[in-house]
Amino acid sequence: MDIPFLLGTMVTDNRRAAGVAGYFAHLAIGLVLALLYAAVFAATGLTSWWFGLLLGFVQAAFVGGTLANQLQSPPAL
Repeated sequence: MDIPFLLGTMVTDNRRAAGVAGYFAHLAIGLVLALLYAAVFAATGLTSWWFGLLLGFVQAAFVGGTLANQLQSPPAL
Protein backbone atom coordinates (compact mmCIF):
# COMPACT_ATOMS: atom_id res chain seq x y z
CA MET A 1 0.00 0.00 0.00
CA ASP A 2 1.43 3.35 -1.03
CA ILE A 3 0.60 5.57 1.94
CA PRO A 4 2.00 8.80 0.42
CA PHE A 5 -0.09 8.20 -2.71
CA LEU A 6 -3.22 7.67 -0.58
CA LEU A 7 -2.51 10.88 1.31
CA GLY A 8 -2.12 12.73 -1.99
CA THR A 9 -5.44 11.46 -3.32
CA MET A 10 -7.12 13.30 -0.44
CA VAL A 11 -6.24 16.59 -2.17
CA THR A 12 -6.21 15.80 -5.90
CA ASP A 13 -7.48 13.27 -8.42
CA ASN A 14 -4.41 13.65 -10.65
CA ARG A 15 -2.30 10.51 -10.06
CA ARG A 16 1.05 12.19 -10.67
CA ALA A 17 0.26 15.22 -8.52
CA ALA A 18 -1.19 12.95 -5.82
CA GLY A 19 2.12 11.10 -5.54
CA VAL A 20 4.13 14.30 -5.19
CA ALA A 21 1.69 15.95 -2.77
CA GLY A 22 1.47 12.74 -0.74
CA TYR A 23 5.23 12.44 -0.33
CA PHE A 24 5.48 16.01 0.92
CA ALA A 25 2.49 15.49 3.25
CA HIS A 26 4.02 12.25 4.57
CA LEU A 27 7.33 14.03 5.23
CA ALA A 28 5.60 16.93 7.01
CA ILE A 29 3.48 14.61 9.15
CA GLY A 30 6.59 12.62 10.11
CA LEU A 31 8.40 15.78 11.16
CA VAL A 32 5.45 16.97 13.24
CA LEU A 33 5.14 13.59 14.95
CA ALA A 34 8.87 13.52 15.73
CA LEU A 35 8.61 16.97 17.31
CA LEU A 36 5.54 15.89 19.31
CA TYR A 37 7.37 12.80 20.58
CA ALA A 38 10.35 14.96 21.59
CA ALA A 39 8.08 17.47 23.33
CA VAL A 40 6.27 14.75 25.29
CA PHE A 41 9.56 13.12 26.30
CA ALA A 42 10.96 16.47 27.41
CA ALA A 43 7.80 17.51 29.29
CA THR A 44 7.43 14.26 31.19
CA GLY A 45 11.08 13.46 31.72
CA LEU A 46 10.35 9.82 30.83
CA THR A 47 12.64 8.44 28.13
CA SER A 48 12.26 4.70 28.61
CA TRP A 49 11.38 2.19 25.91
CA TRP A 50 8.01 1.37 27.51
CA PHE A 51 6.93 5.03 27.45
CA GLY A 52 7.87 5.26 23.78
CA LEU A 53 5.87 2.09 23.17
CA LEU A 54 2.88 3.63 24.95
CA LEU A 55 3.13 6.77 22.79
CA GLY A 56 3.33 4.54 19.72
CA PHE A 57 0.10 2.80 20.73
CA VAL A 58 -1.59 6.19 21.16
CA GLN A 59 -0.39 7.25 17.70
CA ALA A 60 -1.51 3.95 16.14
CA ALA A 61 -4.95 4.29 17.72
CA PHE A 62 -5.30 7.80 16.30
CA VAL A 63 -4.12 6.85 12.82
CA GLY A 64 -6.13 3.63 12.72
CA GLY A 65 -9.28 5.11 14.18
CA THR A 66 -9.42 8.63 12.83
CA LEU A 67 -7.08 9.27 9.93
CA ALA A 68 -7.80 5.98 8.15
CA ASN A 69 -11.49 6.91 7.97
CA GLN A 70 -10.56 10.10 6.12
CA LEU A 71 -8.73 8.07 3.48
CA GLN A 72 -11.83 5.94 2.84
CA SER A 73 -14.39 8.71 2.58
CA PRO A 74 -15.22 9.97 -0.92
CA PRO A 75 -13.86 13.35 -1.95
CA ALA A 76 -16.11 16.35 -1.41
CA LEU A 77 -17.67 17.75 -4.53
